[in-house]
Amino acid sequence: MKKILIFDTDYTLLNKIDGWLRNEEYDVRITDDLKTAKARLASCHYNLLVLGVRYIGCDGMKLLNWVNSQNFGIPFMVMLGKDDNNLLADAFRKGAHDHIDKRTLTRACFVDKINETLRFFNHIFDSYVYRSHEYTQCLNKAIVAAGNNEVVLLSGEVGTGKSHIARHIHYNSKRGMHLFLPVKCGLLDHSRSHEQLFGLSTTITSKPMTGILEKVGMGTLFFDEIDKLPLNAQTALVHVIEEGKYSPMGSHMIKSFNARILFSTSANLSNHVLKGTFRRDLFDLLQNNIIKVPSLRMCREDIIPLSEYFLNIIARERNTTMKSLSKSATLHIASHDWHGNIRELRSILKRADMECDTNLIKTKHLHLNSTESHSKGDEEKVILDALVAAGNNKSIAARMLGISRPTLYANMKRLGL
Repeated sequence: MKKILIFDTDYTLLNKIDGWLRNEEYDVRITDDLKTAKARLASCHYNLLVLGVRYIGCDGMKLLNWVNSQNFGIPFMVMLGKDDNNLLADAFRKGAHDHIDKRTLTRACFVDKINETLRFFNHIFDSYVYRSHEYTQCLNKAIVAAGNNEVVLLSGEVGTGKSHIARHIHYNSKRGMHLFLPVKCGLLDHSRSHEQLFGLSTTITSKPMTGILEKVGMGTLFFDEIDKLPLNAQTALVHVIEEGKYSPMGSHMIKSFNARILFSTSANLSNHVLKGTFRRDLFDLLQNNIIKVPSLRMCREDIIPLSEYFLNIIARERNTTMKSLSKSATLHIASHDWHGNIRELRSILKRADMECDTNLIKTKHLHLNSTESHSKGDEEKVILDALVAAGNNKSIAARMLGISRPTLYANMKRLGL
């Protein structure tokens, strides 16, 4: 049973939410006390944290900051009762998956949001079946990796879904019932990264602290953007990988490490080795098992179906009718380079859905500057590029463009192709 902790200083709202979720298949805990919330999070693993935030220094934001400092790996959403872009931006910078507007909160909307978020973090995008050969091949390699216990490096551009692949490996492995613990290397405190990872024994000046390596237990530890891990922590990590043992700071006690380690990077690690910012021995260990996650540009056959999949999710999240894409918007999306990949696609569609006041999303709602003006020459290029990518197979090219084959033929005739 999934465990959810909900924190807000409005106890009336908490009781209402508790009533909404009482008949759902979740183990829900509510609290309006910061100290109680910390104690519960420290003593038990939760699958989701929902917290109310009112201003930058409120108890909700304090809890958010504390959760990040503890590296619990718990996905969380924030609830706001007003329009505050600065507060919302700060929450998203600190890892919030989504937000809920208290002013328009309904039972259906809240339950759908909870269900969608938990599904997202369990098997993100698993209900979408990829069509492109490149991404299907990537997922197949992930399934193979799930069957062993080797260290894996997931390499790909920002936003391609490397964390999705890592979760895919974890939940399809024998460790799937244990904790999946992501570590955002860029958010680790460089001066304290060693104790955050390996823990701290009791000293005269400090209390004991459980490290991330102990918290993960028999689960999977995912180092996201490993190129940003401090050098001193890299050195100790090599020993953990090779020996399966480590010692907390300030202690001679040797502890066994029983989890699996996955890594990701969007950087060229070879360049980091040459610059002296990445250890050669760790680099060599990571070369044995690399899964390259393709960019969205390499998987154009997935762009339009994936867009429709996201629009369906967005409609359920907002309790509205699913919106569709106009022919022009479809062409723009199909031809866009998507340097931000899947993450950019989802963000663009969420914004377009919010701005569009009808059921048809048009080009103007997308704000794709690189293809804002779609001239005849642009349209010719889009179609020709699709035909080349499809090996001149017009059925495949039409699917890549998200249009029917007769429409493709009509457009080619109109353009003199």
